[in-house]
Amino acid sequence: RGRRRQTMIAADIGRAALLCTVPVAYALDALTLEQLYGVAFVTGALTVVFGVSDASLFVAIVRRERFAEASSLLNGSRAFSFVAGPALAGALVQVLSAPGALLLDAASYLGSGTLLASIDPDEPPPDSERAGVDRPFFGIYLPAHSENRQSAQRSLIGPEERFLTGGMVELDTG
Repeated sequence: RGRRRQTMIAADIGRAALLCTVPVAYALDALTLEQLYGVAFVTGALTVVFGVSDASLFVAIVRRERFAEASSLLNGSRAFSFVAGPALAGALVQVLSAPGALLLDAASYLGSGTLLASIDPDEPPPDSERAGVDRPFFGIYLPAHSENRQSAQRSLIGPEERFLTGGMVELDTG
C-alpha cells in the first residue's frame, strides 16, 4: 500500500535503462542472445510491477463517480495500442532501425515517468501491518476481497499467458 506512483516511476526508469543497453551493446558489437533474454525478462517483470501499481493508482486518481468513464477511456486506448502498436513498431524499425526504435521506446518510458512525477495523487501512506491483505501471491500481497484478488492475479499473469498455455488460465483463489 502507498508509494504506487514512486513504484511506477522506478519501473519506468528501469525499463528505459534496460532498453538502452541493447542499442549500446549493438553499437559496441557486444550484443548477445543472453542479454536480449535478460532484458526481455526483467523488462517484463517491471511491466508487471507497473501494471499492479497502475491499477491501484487509478483508484486514487479518479473520483468514484467517474470510474466507468475513465475505465472505458483507459481500456479503449489500451485496446487501440494492442491493434496499432505492432504496425507502428514495424514502421519505426524500418525508419529508425531496431536499435533506434528501442531508444525511442526507452524515451517513451522516460516520458511516462516524467508525467507520473508531475501528478500528486492522494495516496494512503504505506502501512507496516498490511491490513486488508491476504496471503502473498508470488511474493506480492494482494487484496483479501475475492473479486479484487482475482482481478489482481489476472493482472499479474496477463493475457500473454493464454498464448503460452493455449487457453485461459483459471486461478483458484479460495
